[in-house]
Amino acid sequence: MNCDTFNKKMYCLFDEQISLTEKEELMSHIESCSKCKQEYDEINTMLRKIKPTMQIQASINLKSSIMNEIKNSENKSRFTLLKSKWSKVAAVASVILFALFFVPLLNSKKADFSTDASAAEALLSKSITSLQQLKSLYAEFKIRTLDGDNFELIDVNSDFVKHYLWKKSNPEKWKIQKPGRTVLNDGVNQYLYVNNKLSLKLPLTTNLIDWLKILLNPNQIMEAEKKMAQTQKADYKIEKKDNTTVLTIKAKALGNYQNSDYMLNSSVIESNNTRVYSFDDVTNRLISMQVFIEKDNKSYLIFDLTDIKYDEDISENVFTINLPSGMVWKDKTEPEPIQSEEFKNMNSEGIAKMFFESLSNLDFKTMSMVAPEISDIISKNEDSKNEFKNLKIISIGKSFKSGLYPGEFVPYEIKFKNGETKKMNLAVRNDNKNKAWKVDGGI
Repeated sequence: MNCDTFNKKMYCLFDEQISLTEKEELMSHIESCSKCKQEYDEINTMLRKIKPTMQIQASINLKSSIMNEIKNSENKSRFTLLKSKWSKVAAVASVILFALFFVPLLNSKKADFSTDASAAEALLSKSITSLQQLKSLYAEFKIRTLDGDNFELIDVNSDFVKHYLWKKSNPEKWKIQKPGRTVLNDGVNQYLYVNNKLSLKLPLTTNLIDWLKILLNPNQIMEAEKKMAQTQKADYKIEKKDNTTVLTIKAKALGNYQNSDYMLNSSVIESNNTRVYSFDDVTNRLISMQVFIEKDNKSYLIFDLTDIKYDEDISENVFTINLPSGMVWKDKTEPEPIQSEEFKNMNSEGIAKMFFESLSNLDFKTMSMVAPEISDIISKNEDSKNEFKNLKIISIGKSFKSGLYPGEFVPYEIKFKNGETKKMNLAVRNDNKNKAWKVDGGI
């Protein structure tokens, strides 16, 4: 065996399925060739650092295709800074990582692994290629949710609400809109507009759309789903139907529900759900998508992608939000106000009590320290002032955690001056670097 043949077959030494004869031939070569042995030892050292402890396998065709693809790319400009051994490390590592992601996820124990894995690999590769060519995107979809509320909120008891999404590349801009709520990313900042109530300018890193961000890169859904599957332990199924490839994922709810199921089924990832994606076999692009959640032993459709268009002209005027007269953007890119030690030493129940007392007294200075957005809205609305003025606190309950929410929920009951009462859970959190308390919602 010469060095060229060894280099082509070396990846087989990292495969549990290698035959004894082939292994002996390869090992015999490196015993007599110090150059190849050194390269093998270096790659082996690298792989021991990333190889999972569990036993995993991938088809020989999959491994060969990955190895050949990287080898063929070594002379291309994007690989000019890579040495040969690093390309081979990447090749074998790709086999290991791909198998690690997909072997536990293919849901049928009786399925032909090589067939399913090859289909998954092909779908992933083609989708990435399509993404590189994508210039614009327009989508319409409907979600069972509430007008004006957070984009991640779902509610099986609500009607479907129509949503719209626009995205443009170079530079990247996007906008998602539904009745009562709009989020815009203009490539420099994000903007949140809640009709006639709130207009915030925020950093690009702010997460305002949660799970819906997967739609911004539909051809990367396989990658996004793959990452989520590491924690969700989802079951994957890939099927061919006519001229489409259908990817179905069944996933368990993420989050902690030991103390309360309050947040269960409040968002897609906080529900036991089934996600169904269909890709066109000609264009390799997403053409339909549905999400079902399981509740009370029933399956509910809560998300339905009704229309998606690629590479159509989108006017720059789309990526603007025209505020009503009298409203301006409140810049929230500046650091949060630093709270006093008195605030920081309070527990969540104490913060809830202080918040409602300041609301009752219309003490917007105190309220703005823990609920600046709410304070800003109420202070400018006379009807809201009259509604909350002189409210009475009937009870503040013991706080609890639920789902993925990083803060706590505080049960409360209040009484308005007209005699009406309200019972809900106030969401509060202090998971920022300053440990400053903030009222997130539940009013």
